[in-house]
Amino acid sequence: MLAASDSRTKGGTLVVLSDTRDDTGHVLNQQADGRIFDPATPDTTYPDMRAWEAASNSDQHYQVQGVVTAREAEAIMALPPGSSERSALLAQTPLVDLKTGRATGQMATALSRISVADAARDTDVAAVLHANAAAAAAIDALPVGSGTEAIIGTAIEAAYQDLHNQNPNWTSAELMDRAVIAAHLTIVGADDMAQTGIDLVARDHPMSYVLRDALATGLVTAPTSRSDATNGTTLRPELNDLTNNQPHHIMSYLTMGYLAAGTLGGEATVDTAVYFHEITSRNGNVEDYWAGVFGRELGTALYSSRDTLPGSDISEYATGFLSKPVGSTGIQATAGTDGDAVFGRHRADFLPHAGG
Repeated sequence: MLAASDSRTKGGTLVVLSDTRDDTGHVLNQQADGRIFDPATPDTTYPDMRAWEAASNSDQHYQVQGVVTAREAEAIMALPPGSSERSALLAQTPLVDLKTGRATGQMATALSRISVADAARDTDVAAVLHANAAAAAAIDALPVGSGTEAIIGTAIEAAYQDLHNQNPNWTSAELMDRAVIAAHLTIVGADDMAQTGIDLVARDHPMSYVLRDALATGLVTAPTSRSDATNGTTLRPELNDLTNNQPHHIMSYLTMGYLAAGTLGGEATVDTAVYFHEITSRNGNVEDYWAGVFGRELGTALYSSRDTLPGSDISEYATGFLSKPVGSTGIQATAGTDGDAVFGRHRADFLPHAGG
């Protein structure tokens, strides 16, 4: 939501929106000259409401409920949620209809929902940053010679376990959602290109908001090294480009795949982005293409099994999927078979000429 410290939210009016997908709502800041600032896209200022609609609300899931001055909203948000002082101020503050200029009487409901959503997201950000620190410590504790698959699997599993310790009542799906974000913070960190890809496929996903908010705190914990000291030699040969950057590379696409899973066309969008970025770009290569594809597929697999895969099996699954260790059994063998199937799916679609 809107941060009180952001200079772009000072003055003007707040446009209060309802959301047909849930009851949390959303707010925009509109300056006197018509410019729109949306906290969901902090790096973009829209010239007017029509431009924002075209970019962010083409399916009309947001509906304008009315406006209130930014000063009034800031005064409300400065008071503790649930306090009698906030309730009294909410009752006194009208939400004004854009067309008629009349009070709609919905201000208390609209801003109460927004404050609840803010509080929930703040809780998520704090939990994810705590799990990020646990994941960084787990990576630092890995044995010498651990490869990309161990780095990624260990980060997600350590984050999952830490989140469970913080919130034992969260479901496995809630834990996995946040563990992937915590691992992304740990391995990828602040990366404009990765963030652009995530915004492309899942900008409005609740966990995308949590990721952006966590990065904005400046409190992300990085491990001593995010690199693969083996230069990819523990990976499947098709994924090994002989560099130390595959943890960052695969994790970026894993996050995109996880957040895009279940969305209409989301996985295909990621796959297309992998192909064009890794094959048609000047610096791309076939190994990075397969690393991107396996990252996306691993993200999709973790999403599909988030209700059933125990947190203690995440690292083993990632190891089997990305490296297919010789003589593997159990969860690693299952993951290895899942990984083998990736080649068949993607060679036919994108790389009929590719070896490996």
